Amino acid sequence: MALQSHAPYLACIRETLKAALCLQNFPSQVAERHNKPEVEARSSPEVLLNPITIAKDENERVLIEPSINSVRVSIKMKQSDDVERLLTARYGTQGGKGVVIPNAMAAGNLSTACWRNE
Repeated sequence: MALQSHAPYLACIRETLKAALCLQNFPSQVAERHNKPEVEARSSPEVLLNPITIAKDENERVLIEPSINSVRVSIKMKQSDDVERLLTARYGTQGGKGVVIPNAMAAGNLSTACWRNE
């Protein structure tokens, strides 16, 4: 029952990430021979896309910040008891195993951030 209530929320996140992860190589317009994630560098505002927030409620939401060559995903998960806090902390340290994470600083007051660069 609880999983069904999450289904539309998770489907929305999945489809938004599919669109946001269409990345391409984009060399820096400021420094020659550098390729920096534009989400972090913010040196070319024309290649930054609008951030997207998908929220189930105030305690569960995802912030997706896409750009031409990188995406930042910040996640806030419900943490109502010690077990959920422990799982959230474990996810934050191990959740991005298949993803390159040069900086794991979440945006705002969200719990976890993962970066993906090409």
